[in-house]
Amino acid sequence: MTRNTALIIDDSRAIRLALSHITQELGFVPQAFPDAESALEWLNGGGTAVLALVDWNMPGMGGLGFIKEARSRSELDGMAIMIVTSDTSQSTMELAFSGGVDEYLMKPITQQSVRSKLQLLGFEWDSAL
Repeated sequence: MTRNTALIIDDSRAIRLALSHITQELGFVPQAFPDAESALEWLNGGGTAVLALVDWNMPGMGGLGFIKEARSRSELDGMAIMIVTSDTSQSTMELAFSGGVDEYLMKPITQQSVRSKLQLLGFEWDSAL
């Protein structure tokens, strides 16, 4: 796995720290934001990422708003988007996938759960990780 940027967007500082640690261990360079608006501002400023791990429920623009905005931009076509949430309802999952999310990860998170979902998206690692 080459070192590529992973956006982490979550209003919970604890989740941002956990996901930053996990993604860094998996070879990504984490770039964490407390809300979707600041992540979009970073992308507007020229930031690039191969992956976005996005909380569904956040104040202001939620996960769905971020997904729709990201999917409307051709320059972000290659960025995989994974929702990270405790919301397990079928309607939320359907809304997320119809909005353009690539994968859905349930909280609580572990390195193994993140890695498994990322493997489904085609990310690979050396067997030592």
